[in-house]
Parts: sequence; C-alpha cells; structure tokens
Amino acid sequence: MIIRKPRTYMGHPNQEHIRIFLRELFSIPDPEKIAQKTVSFLSDHPVPLSDFPPFAPLYSRTILYRAENHYEAMAARWSKDAISVIHGHPMFAFYYLLEGELSVECFEKSGNKAVRTDTRIYKPGQYFSMLGIPDTFDNGIHRVSAKKESLSIHIYSDDAMKGQIFTI
Repeated sequence: MIIRKPRTYMGHPNQEHIRIFLRELFSIPDPEKIAQKTVSFLSDHPVPLSDFPPFAPLYSRTILYRAENHYEAMAARWSKDAISVIHGHPMFAFYYLLEGELSVECFEKSGNKAVRTDTRIYKPGQYFSMLGIPDTFDNGIHRVSAKKESLSIHIYSDDAMKGQIFTI
C-alpha cells in the first residue's frame, strides 16, 4: 500500500498574530484551557483559506508554531475529497474547523488494525479534542475526509507526524 503524505510548510508571514497567541497559549499546562482559549481566539480573529497553500488532491499542513515543550499548531488546507490515512495522535489533539466541511471517522485499536466506531460531520465553528495516554502516538485514532474545500486549525502536544498509522 502506498501512503501519500500531505505537503508541509513552515509558518506564514500574515499569521504573526497567531504565532504570538500560540507562544502564550502553550505555556498553559491544561489541555482543556488550551481548547477554550483557542476557540475564543479564533472566533475573534478570522483566518482566511487563501492564506494557506493548497495541495491537491490531498491537503497541505502549515506549521504555525512549535514550542519548546513540543506543543505544535498547524493549519490544514483540505482539497475537496481529500482523505487522510487512519492515524493516531500524541496525548492531546485539538481540531477547529474554520471553513468547509469535514467528516471524521473514529476508530478503536485492535492489534495493529483499527475498527470503526463512529463518524461525525464538522462544520465551521465546530471543534473536537482528544486527551489520551502520554508518550504514545495511538490516541484518538481517526481518518478525516473533506466534503468541501476546508481549512482547520490543529493543536497537538507533540509532532503529529509521529502518529501511528493503521489499516482496517
């Protein structure tokens, strides 16, 4: 099986206010407070889709900030019909949808495979977060697919690309 990865970019000059916010945000040790403050910030500070490069037929990842404590934030610009692999995350993951529509299929680990448990649709202004086991990368196993061209902000407690990949 060939696994195609998204294209990753570092930062964006028009998003300095986001980096300043994130630098302060990541000094907070409580993931739930991080989620609350991020929702509040993003409702007050519009982030346009056009600020981030597309990468058809998948999605692009623009790293907005990486902190010394390993927290990172990135923007994902999804092409319509883009689908991620089934993957896990570090201890904490937070997604906030700014534009478009995303379908998130949730899975549970079963050996080296994943078993689907739920599917949810997210629209602009909606978010979800996951809190799992520290020092593992198989938390919050899911697959994301874009029903429309979309833009989402993601915050992780470590490098999301370390997430374990699963098959069904």
